[in-house]
Parts: sequence; structure tokens; C-alpha cells
Amino acid sequence: CKDEYLDIMLQFVDLSTVDQRIDGRTLLTREFVGKYHGWTRMTLIPMEFKDNQIKKLVITSEIIDSEKNELMNLIYKSTTDELTRLYNRRSYEEELDFIIETGDMKNLIIIAMDLNGLKTINDTIGHEAGDEMLIYMADTIKRVFGMNNSYRTGGDEFVVFDNLKSLEELREDCKFMEERFEEASYHSSIGISVMGSGMSINELVKSAEEMMYKAKSEYYSNDSNNRRVRNLNRKLEDTLLKKKDTDVFLRIISSRFMGVYVVDHESDTVRSIYEPDYFKEILKKYDYHFSASLREYLKEYVSVDDCKKIEQYLDYEKLRNCLIKEDSEEVGFRKKDGEELILRIYPAKEYGCDNGRCSSVWVFEKV
Repeated sequence: CKDEYLDIMLQFVDLSTVDQRIDGRTLLTREFVGKYHGWTRMTLIPMEFKDNQIKKLVITSEIIDSEKNELMNLIYKSTTDELTRLYNRRSYEEELDFIIETGDMKNLIIIAMDLNGLKTINDTIGHEAGDEMLIYMADTIKRVFGMNNSYRTGGDEFVVFDNLKSLEELREDCKFMEERFEEASYHSSIGISVMGSGMSINELVKSAEEMMYKAKSEYYSNDSNNRRVRNLNRKLEDTLLKKKDTDVFLRIISSRFMGVYVVDHESDTVRSIYEPDYFKEILKKYDYHFSASLREYLKEYVSVDDCKKIEQYLDYEKLRNCLIKEDSEEVGFRKKDGEELILRIYPAKEYGCDNGRCSSVWVFEKV
């Protein structure tokens, strides 16, 4: 394996500690990146016990590079706007929640932006030209403020979170961005709000949006701006944007995965990355609370003997500790119709497990 995984893997295969680490589990798994084959999963399976100690075990190694890539693609698609490759509105709302939970708002600024003239371009030149306009704006925002801080929150609306370094630097960044828009004959309305004493995050957002809408109103009151939008360079007519077909993608992964979910441990809510229709109905029934939905699924579809194997992971505090210790959890189970599945649970590291906040990715996979 690669050097950065070597110490972890040596600890994993240390047979002197395996009894303590197994601790009633049916198996242990650890994933690492190999030098030659990419992502690999190693599994320790106890086969024979004597005096409560393992006497024989099986060690397996499985190349899972394609599986990892599929999973990362699913997570990427659920958090990213397909057209602009910025984070989407769902990611924006999750970031707002995270800021509120952590209280980390010192020097926070919010920049709200609206692309002027998009509807006119869509109606007069075509949606390909409108898409080109959105992509150009998104690329410019990423160039100035970075991918990690930037969101497409609506059709022609964008938001940036940033930490205020200096007002002068902020002015320079916005000036540079607007100049890039002007070079392409585009224009945006911008509202900027800086966190002040006693302000809430909602007040900060509202302030930025109000400033943006005021700038947009002033823009459209200027007839010369309207004429400029209507006379955008006709070269945009030749723009062709190749979109990925999400429906085709989901049909492909549905042949392997029975469900992929991101579970928020704090609220017990779930965000589905891929879900079968029957589980979608269960989630609606329980208002997208994962524990109740999963228990309903187990009762309806899973062999009684295997239900407890899965239910143990609904103790989120215990699960969190397991994920910190082992990085993933895995359990096999059988449905009532005889179909065999594997549940794999990973820490959702892009959301973090700090300040009591923790999420995990639950992957139900066909054997």
C-alpha cells in the first residue's frame, strides 16, 4: 500500500490485538490505496474460536477502485450543480446550518450575485447561450473566490461565503470579477454584507440579498443596459453544451446499489443520493427520519435474524466512535426473499464530525 497508509494497515493486520478489535463483530474491514491497484478493501473474518479467543481467521483483499469512484460520483452529483460545477442549493443550506451550529461567524461576509439578462438571452438567442453565460460566471467566481466557498443557489443566482481580510482586498476582488464579466459583455448585480455585532446569519443573508435586488432594480431602470443585453455577441449561438444524462447514470448504478444515503446523526434526517421507489415511500411516511424508516424497512423486508445486525448502527454515538476507530463498518444480511446484501457505512468526511456534528454514508449493495 502507499506509504501514508502503511502504519494504519500494519495495525490492522496486527494479530496480537485482533481479539480485542473484533469484540463480537462478524468481521473487520479497512480500506487503503495501493501502489498499483488503487483502492483496496482488506477484511479479517474470524473462523474458529477457543476459550473466547480467535484461533483461525481468513484475510481477504478486494480491489474496490471502481466502487469507490462510483460512490464518490454519487456524492459529487448530490452536492454539485450539474451545469456550473459549483456547489448546489442543498450544499448552501447545509453550510448555513453548519455555520449556525458552530457559531463560526467572525469576519464572515456573504456576497449575493444575480446574472442580469439571462431570460433575455434564453428567449432571443437560445438556452445554449444562456448556459454559456452561467458557466462563464461560475468559472469567474471560482477563479476569484475558490470552489469551496461558491454556490449556485437558483437559476441565475449565486452566493459566496468568505472571511473578510480587508475591505480593500474585497473591493479589488469584486472589481476584478466585474471586469471579467464586462469583457464577455455580461453584467451581474452584486450585494455584499459583512457580519456585524449582534447580527444573525439570517440577517446577514437577507442584507446581502436586499442589496443585490436593489442593484438589479437599478440596472434594469437603465435602458442602455437593456439594449446591450439584447445585442450580445451572436457567437454565443454556436455554443453547444454537452450535459451528462443523470437518468442513464442512475440506471447503471441501480444494477449494483440498492440505496445510498447520507445520514445526519444530529437530526436523524437523511438525504438520498440513490433510493429505490419502495424506500422513497417509507421515507415520506416518516418525514425523512432515518431511524424510523430503516426499522420499517427491516421489519418488512429483512430476515428477522439479521435485523439486529443493522439496528445496532442506529446508535449514532456508538457508530461515530466505530467510524473514528475503524473508518468504515460493514455487515452482510439476507432479505426475506433470499437476496443477499451488504451494508457499508462510511464517515461523510466532507461534512465533518467536529463540534458534535457528524454524518455518515450508508451504502446498501447487492452481493
